Amino acid sequence: MSSSRPRRGLAAAVCAVAVLTAGCASSSPPVSDPSGVDELVIPTPSPDPGDFAARITNPWLPLYPGAVWEYDVSGPVPGTRTVTVVDGTTDVAGVDVTGVRQVTASLDGTTVAESVDYFAQDRQGNVWAFGRDQVVPDTGGSWRAGVDGAEAGLEMPAQPRVGDGFRQELAPGLAEDIASVESLDATRSTPAGEFDGLVQLAVTTVSSSVGAGTTSSASPGTSTGGGVDRFYAHGVGLVQEYTPQASVSLSSSP
Repeated sequence: MSSSRPRRGLAAAVCAVAVLTAGCASSSPPVSDPSGVDELVIPTPSPDPGDFAARITNPWLPLYPGAVWEYDVSGPVPGTRTVTVVDGTTDVAGVDVTGVRQVTASLDGTTVAESVDYFAQDRQGNVWAFGRDQVVPDTGGSWRAGVDGAEAGLEMPAQPRVGDGFRQELAPGLAEDIASVESLDATRSTPAGEFDGLVQLAVTTVSSSVGAGTTSSASPGTSTGGGVDRFYAHGVGLVQEYTPQASVSLSSSP
């Protein structure tokens, strides 16, 4: 299977909140324009419900209700991961968000990780992360935008561009992932087939708990250092998560 190559264009991305407020002014030009609608900042402390669409149609992260992806998990605890887009919406910080359930099981069928992550897409096509309900393990890793200082971060720009960097989530002491766009033409081999024209995100994680099916082994409140490389195919979504220790690779998609 091959994905179509992405269009290159003006990307959504990041300046610091203060820079965004004042206009990106310094001796060097900004990486790109602010992301979102009405100059939403990343992370955004006050999302406007009117800036968000009803469905998540971003081609790099399409999340249609009822869609299911299956992954093979390799590494210290091999197994499988199932990702399901939950029907209906949930109100987080006044925005109707879409739930995505991730369940990781060992080879004997035991659930080793389970969570529901919450996303919404703005009217420009950028996908934002609004929180997580951590179910297994129950380590207190749950967070939602608008609660205890947590803010929604940018999960996937509408038009990624190499060099863009952005905070994917901000829940102080719980979830503080930072991503950068490393490539727009990466290639990967998975059980589901060969993919090219992939968006590659390098993600550094600071988290009190590991997300369902992720390959990170971070201790509470620490950084993974090298982090995780994530690869996304146009029209498919995530096809592989990779670290030198483990990987999560697509085996089937909707």
